[in-house]
Amino acid sequence: MADLDKAIEIDGTNPNAYYNRAYIKEVAEDFEGAMSDINRVVQLRPDDDRAYYDLANTKMAVGDFGGGLGPINKAIELKPDNPSYYKLGDKKSQYNLDQYCK
Repeated sequence: MADLDKAIEIDGTNPNAYYNRAYIKEVAEDFEGAMSDINRVVQLRPDDDRAYYDLANTKMAVGDFGGGLGPINKAIELKPDNPSYYKLGDKKSQYNLDQYCK
C-alpha cells in the first residue's frame, strides 16, 4: 500500500491508484478508508458505474444499507444492463422494507 500512497502523493488525480488502495483497505476491513478512496474515484470519474457499485457494497458491509441506495441507483443509471447492480439494489430494498415494517 505504500506504493499506492506514494503514487497518490505524486498524482492525486489518478483514480486507478485510489481504486486499488480502496480494494486493499476493504480487504483489510478498513471500510471507512475504502469508502473515502472510492468517493475520490467517484469525484475523479463520475461516470464510473463500478465505483458507485463498490461504494454501495462497502456501505452495506458496514450496515449502512440506506446510504448504499444512492450509489447503487447511480450505478444502475449508468449501466442498466448489469444484473449484479440489481441484485445489490434488491438487498438494500429488502432492508428498507424490513425497517419500514418494524
